[in-house]
Amino acid sequence: MLSTHFVPHNELHVFRGGEWQFSVAELRLRRDEAADTEPLAHQFCLRSPGLDQVAFDVRDIRPMDQQMTWDPHLRVGRLTRLLDKCFDAPKDLVDAIAPYMCPLDASVRFATPPQSENGAANP
Repeated sequence: MLSTHFVPHNELHVFRGGEWQFSVAELRLRRDEAADTEPLAHQFCLRSPGLDQVAFDVRDIRPMDQQMTWDPHLRVGRLTRLLDKCFDAPKDLVDAIAPYMCPLDASVRFATPPQSENGAANP
């Protein structure tokens, strides 16, 4: 039987005033121990201060442009910019996806803390 894992890929961070707000990554599918991963349309993961990394479906975020969120070619960079525009605080973003988010297994989370532009780590 094949072992399937969902793994984050290509994580981008949002900082305001040098303070980490949140990070978004693509969610990909890895079958067995193969190095190759398959992108999953609409599936991303989020982490922010005080929130373990969680998976979510971007189509569930109601305050965002629905035509944009249903685009199967939406990439993490564009999504990160949209989330930063649509939500004033990380708490608002977390509240918007809370009913739909799913925790990621600790073995597939990003281990390193986000780095601000000046190179300082943020917890």
